[in-house]
Amino acid sequence: QELILWLTTVRPNGQPQTLPVWFVIDGSDLLVWSQEGSRTKNLAGNSLVSAHVNDNGTGGNILSIEGTAVIEPGLGLPSQHPEYVKRYQRRMEKSRWSWEWFDSVYNVPIRITPRKVRTG
Repeated sequence: QELILWLTTVRPNGQPQTLPVWFVIDGSDLLVWSQEGSRTKNLAGNSLVSAHVNDNGTGGNILSIEGTAVIEPGLGLPSQHPEYVKRYQRRMEKSRWSWEWFDSVYNVPIRITPRKVRTG
């Protein structure tokens, strides 16, 4: 039940860039919402991504994903997805953030479609 996914996109010069994101599972895909910025600019030029969650502290229980990511405006805002709200409500309260504020900042919906998944 990791709450943080480390998403790696590729800059125009070929340099990978890894940043943390909140995510929710949607069937076999992952949904994340991002700020407009380097991550979204990277995806505009290259849809290939990789992602992983933290291990159990000893190198076990890994999850590593390779796939594609697309900006999908039709997904709406984070607060419109009940599973996302349920998953992160405690974090929102702890940080004293409102969903209104979060929706205004993290308003770029991204769908990640895994092509290869490694676990162990």
